[in-house]
Amino acid sequence: MSSVRKALSGKSHSGGLSMPKLPKPGRSGMKGGMRSLSHNVNEAAKQADKIGQRVSSVANAVQTVSETADKAVKKA
Repeated sequence: MSSVRKALSGKSHSGGLSMPKLPKPGRSGMKGGMRSLSHNVNEAAKQADKIGQRVSSVANAVQTVSETADKAVKKA
């Protein structure tokens, strides 16, 4: 159970992913706007990766607990 607690520790919020912000027209031209957009897309991808890692961690913890419970039932 401690592995499940570790996987679930931290802030619990339902913020999800933030969408990439589009560049504001006329601010820094096309080149600056595209750099800004690519930076924002990169940040969104990092957020998605972190969420994926947490989901994987929780899934592994649940699998471990399930296998342990299954072994305990077989022994009983």
